[in-house]
Amino acid sequence: MVDLMSEIQEFDKSLGPGLKIGRLVSWPQGDGQAFYFVTSIGRRTVKLAWLLWLDAWQSPVVVDGEALRPAVERAIDAKDGLRRIFGRHAVDPAQRGV
Repeated sequence: MVDLMSEIQEFDKSLGPGLKIGRLVSWPQGDGQAFYFVTSIGRRTVKLAWLLWLDAWQSPVVVDGEALRPAVERAIDAKDGLRRIFGRHAVDPAQRGV
């Protein structure tokens, strides 16, 4: 499973910073993270596909496969910021506890 998440993370990095289709976005939930892929971007909302991972958390930010665009942008901006600050040494929430 670690290899799969590593591939997902590399794909996400290859897309570059910012909100784009295919980006992996996550929110803290319970004792882990809820993971989603961006599948469509609208003016007000973003459609997301849930990634069933480890404890299979789902976020209350996402309702019927959609989240408000500012919430998704904020989560992706935070992830991109950590990458800028820490580069490849950043600890990704997906890698914790695996």
